[in-house]
Amino acid sequence: MIRETLDADSRFASVIVRPDWQSYYMIREAPGVAAAQGAGLAAGSTPGWLRLARSGSNFTAYVSADGVDWAEKGTVSLAMTNDVYIGLAVTSHADGNVSVVSFDNVTLVPDVSHVWVQVPQIASADDHIWAFWGNPTRTTPPSYTLDGSTWSAGFEGVWHMSEGAGTDNATDATSFGNDGVQTGTPPAADGLIHGGRSTTGTHDFVVSPALDLSYKAFTLSAWLNRGDDDVGDHMVFGGGVNQNNRAIHCGFRDTRLWFGLYGNDGRCDTDYSGDKGSWHHYTWVLDGAYQKQIYRDGVPVPTIGTMSGFYQSAGLEIAAQHGGAPSYIGVLDEVRASPGVARSADWIQASYSNQVAGSSFITYSDEVPAPPITGMLIIVR
Repeated sequence: MIRETLDADSRFASVIVRPDWQSYYMIREAPGVAAAQGAGLAAGSTPGWLRLARSGSNFTAYVSADGVDWAEKGTVSLAMTNDVYIGLAVTSHADGNVSVVSFDNVTLVPDVSHVWVQVPQIASADDHIWAFWGNPTRTTPPSYTLDGSTWSAGFEGVWHMSEGAGTDNATDATSFGNDGVQTGTPPAADGLIHGGRSTTGTHDFVVSPALDLSYKAFTLSAWLNRGDDDVGDHMVFGGGVNQNNRAIHCGFRDTRLWFGLYGNDGRCDTDYSGDKGSWHHYTWVLDGAYQKQIYRDGVPVPTIGTMSGFYQSAGLEIAAQHGGAPSYIGVLDEVRASPGVARSADWIQASYSNQVAGSSFITYSDEVPAPPITGMLIIVR
């Protein structure tokens, strides 16, 4: 069980096995409300293995017959504080009756931290970033901020897409608070960096009109694991009055990347249908002279068509529909918007390289002793 407080009516998430070995999850969504029992997960056998994992506001239940092969059986979304209580619960659900249960192989595995750090400047290969951990006497955390200033370099929207599914909007990590309000229930999915969100052609996230791309340069980017078909328009970003009157079109047209402004459509002349089913980083850049460029995995791709300007495009939709066609179909992760900023080719290459697995842009040393704590040297080139 994971619970917010020790109060009797605290929020909690739990995975439970009954005497008949039927396992299920049970939650309390808010203090004071009745606990709710989820659907049965599996008919197990004795002894049974249970696992409960938390990632942000997502709580996922697993069951196993042997403690080796685990089956995911459901995820629920709960708004719970970062600091929680974790423990083992036993009840007979009958006053006066005492249950006796034996627990074995109980482990607590902390989740991996996903932390974005703003580095002012890396001047040479001799510049290092250190990460320290493992000193129980260090009870006071170093200075940090949750005000979005990490994303102060021209970003007005950064959506990590790791909130969960069903009831969670796409939270903007910048100080602008341009959250993407979901339509439908885009489900949670495995992302490239952390969690992602899956869209099926009818789901999207509508961002506040305060994020204004009108008459200015901009940069839009996202990690995408495509699952859409190869026919028609599938928009990753759309801006404009409504789905039939878009000022901005960024996504895929048939098998090719697409970058259109109102009345001035253009696309690259390379077939990227082979990208489906794998992660790639895509960036759409418009400069101050209305010249466009698309990047794939940090590299510019050839485009056809010219731009001559566009009209007002207050607001932005992520996984937007256009003219009744399905929106982008696939998984989204690390979506970013920079109104008024045309990122350079070097910036885009660095953004790709510092996130993709196996890149030589960032290398990690072995763990080294640094009394009284240990750390890992991160070398950024």
